[in-house]
Amino acid sequence: MQGALYAGGCYVPIDDHMPEARMRKIFEQVRPAAIIFAEANRAAAELVADCAPLVFMEDGFSTEPDEALLAALREQVIDLDPLYLLFTSGSTGRPKGVAISHRAIDNRLRWQQHQIPVGEGDRVLHKTPISFDVHVWELYWPLAEGAAVVIAAPEGHRDPAYLARVIAEQSVTAVHFVPTMLSALTSSPAARRILADAGFGQDREQPLRYVVCSGEALQKDQVQAAGEVLGVYPLNLYGPTEA
Repeated sequence: MQGALYAGGCYVPIDDHMPEARMRKIFEQVRPAAIIFAEANRAAAELVADCAPLVFMEDGFSTEPDEALLAALREQVIDLDPLYLLFTSGSTGRPKGVAISHRAIDNRLRWQQHQIPVGEGDRVLHKTPISFDVHVWELYWPLAEGAAVVIAAPEGHRDPAYLARVIAEQSVTAVHFVPTMLSALTSSPAARRILADAGFGQDREQPLRYVVCSGEALQKDQVQAAGEVLGVYPLNLYGPTEA
């Protein structure tokens, strides 16, 4: 994602678990310059090998720039300057892409930093699947401000006890929850025990400063439960794509 950003291109986030038919519908509309896969995902790559050139990233990094790919990326986006193209759930049965520009995301991140500033010493948890736009600020906000990104394990966003352990052990200072998942965390006996043992919710000084919610309506009881278990009351934000 950062590579596409720095190259002046636009990325289209694809969920690993997305059905092949949905992937194909997206690729038909986007006509990407390339589809980038991790080496471990070669099996999935073969399903869409006829849609666009495939690029494999061994261990997530490439050492040599591909000038032809860079040129193709820039040619595609020269008029719109989009940073990413996010596809909705597709209420009509066909996924619909929403293009968000570099300028719009820069504006969103500047606003967020003004409201809830982070900097050196902060640690933001990056746990949201990239098909959900919250990944945008989880990744770029801390990097733009000199904070650290704590990257959760794949599928870790579904496990309340795992998230509680990461938040406690990695001294996370900012984290996002969809309200449903926030409730799962605050009601999980294992997660509550991990957080209580680490001193959360007990009027003791702890690193966590910001709990951010979006994606669903945030209820009063969810806010109260978060305050009791995490020691921080959630902030109710809106998604980067809509904003």
